[in-house]
Parts: sequence; structure tokens; C-alpha cells
Amino acid sequence: MPTITDRFLRKIGLLPASAQTMQALKDGNDLSIPRYPPIDFGVPICTPEILLERNQDIVDELKQSISDQQLFDEHYFPAMLRLANMVQQLPASATHHHRWKGGLLRHSLEVGLWAMQMAEGKLTLDAVTPEQVSVTNPRWKLALFFAGIGHDLGKVFTDISVTDRSKELNWCPLSSGLYDWAMQNGIENYNFYWEAARGKKHLSVSGSMIINVMKKDSLIWISGEGPENVIWIHESLSNNPDETNKIHQFVVAADQFSVRQDLKSIARWELETKKLPVAPQRLGRAVERQPTATSKKSGVPQSDPSATLVNGSSAVRFPDVPQHSASAPDKSPLERSAHEATKFSFDQSTSGRNRKKFL
Repeated sequence: MPTITDRFLRKIGLLPASAQTMQALKDGNDLSIPRYPPIDFGVPICTPEILLERNQDIVDELKQSISDQQLFDEHYFPAMLRLANMVQQLPASATHHHRWKGGLLRHSLEVGLWAMQMAEGKLTLDAVTPEQVSVTNPRWKLALFFAGIGHDLGKVFTDISVTDRSKELNWCPLSSGLYDWAMQNGIENYNFYWEAARGKKHLSVSGSMIINVMKKDSLIWISGEGPENVIWIHESLSNNPDETNKIHQFVVAADQFSVRQDLKSIARWELETKKLPVAPQRLGRAVERQPTATSKKSGVPQSDPSATLVNGSSAVRFPDVPQHSASAPDKSPLERSAHEATKFSFDQSTSGRNRKKFL
């Protein structure tokens, strides 16, 4: 029975009538109401601006690192918007690091930011005077940022297939970003599928995909002092750097650091939830968690001045970061933990002559 307050609010139009309320609930919650058996409604399309707001800590720290609002507005922020347009909420891997919704965008932004921070204070080319440094370094840092945010961009072409919910329409990353494709076809939710035998195929096409993130004006600007920056970007994206390449080492180090930080956050999530560590996407539901800490909290390693590479730049040392190869199985520590938990449970429940080792 409605209260006096309810009747008054309905009279002045601030509270809809019961029929209107039911229709509003139906329209607003139709996709979010749980059903049995579960129905996969796919991943919702989000505007690039909203996706960057979800990663505002990275955006703010990047702006602080650059310390040039005009440079940020002209080159960095448009690249981040185009990146969010391209990858939307796709994960970075199936069962390894950054494997949940938004993982690829988050990982790419982390690598771009942390690569720049690791390279802070390093001179490029033959710049020796303050005037030369002021011209050369901003271009070099932007090239480093592009190589960082684009290092996994080829995955949207080689590793993942995206369709609408009916599987009638397929997204082609070479033609447009995922957001633009969805808007052009009236798609609100999409599904994605992992390709088999992925390996490192994405390295061969990341250089081709980066043009969807870099503005032409930005590409022209970073090549203002010569072609080296553009060459280094494409060498780094293909993981085939020349000995003179002065950005690739920082991209690799930042990539490894981002992977390590995310795997640590997954382990913390496992302890907090106190559940068997099963990969969340296999449960058929979305799992929200806090983004991994940025460099201020996690402590981005700095270059070691005592270590020198062939090109004369300081190296970044990561003695405890595992190296990942194309032949390495895409298996997370959480899945290995689940295996160990199952093995322990079996051993505890068996005894005597019939006790067997579960492998």
C-alpha cells in the first residue's frame, strides 16, 4: 500500500506510477537480472572516455610525468582515446596476466607509462646541449610511449575474434576500432573468442596496427629530428631491435614489470576471496577487481647505471621476472595452485595400501 509520501511524489511527478515503475525496471534491468540456466549477454560497449576514466590513475600519473599540458593534449591523450576505441574491454591473455575485462587496455597503458618512467633522464641520439635535449627528448619519450601502448596491439588481429551476439557480424581490426564498428552496426554487446595456437603471432602485425592509435600529426612530429624514432617503434613492436635501438629495452622491462604486478594482484585476490583459484572467465560471470597499483605504490624499477647495453644506454634489471616464450604454456599460478589443492585433498582422503599419488 503506498504511503502518503508516495502519493504526494506521484502527484507532482517525482515518483512514477506502479505500471511505469515496473516498465522502468524491466527496461533497465533486463540484461542484469540473473537467469537459469545462465545466459551470456556478452561484453557491453563503452565509450573510450568512460574506459579512460576507469584508468584515471594511469592518465593522471602520465600527465604528471610529461609536465606539458599542450603536449599531453595534442599527442598523448588522443592516442589513449584511440587505443580505448580499438581494444575496448578485451583481455590481454586467456589465462595469464590481465586476463579479465579491460585487461588489454590496462596492460598497454601501464607499459607505456612505466617505460617512460624507467627511461627518465636518459639522453637520446647525440643531444649534448640543453637546447638539443629540449627538442630531442620529448619526441623520444613519445615514441617510447607509442611502442609501449602498442606492444600487444596485434593480439586483436591474431589472437582474438569478435562478433555480435548473434555471430552474424565479425569485427575486422584493420578497418576500424571495436567501438566504431559497434556504433556503425548498432551493437550494444559483443562476444570474443580466443584463437588456437596463438604463440607470438601478434608481434608480426603490431607494427601495422599501431597506425590506428598514432595520429598522423604525432608520427610526423616524432620524426622531426630524423627517422630513428619511427624506426625504433616498429623494431620494438616486431621484437626485432637493432643494436642502436634506444627504446626497446624499456618497453620489455615495463612489460615484464606489468605482468609481474598483475600476477601478484591475482594472488592477493585469491587470498582475499578464500576460494579455490579458478580462472574467473571460466565461471561464466564477470569478476570486478581493483586495478593493479601504479608506479607510485608498486615502485617502478629504475635503470641501473652500472649496467650498459650495446647502444650505451643503461639497462633495467629484473632478476625475479620470469621470461615468457612462445612455447611456454599459457597457465597461470592460480591454476597451478588449484591443481596443488586438488592433489593435497586427494592425499588427505586416502590411506593405507590403497593410497595413491595424484598427479
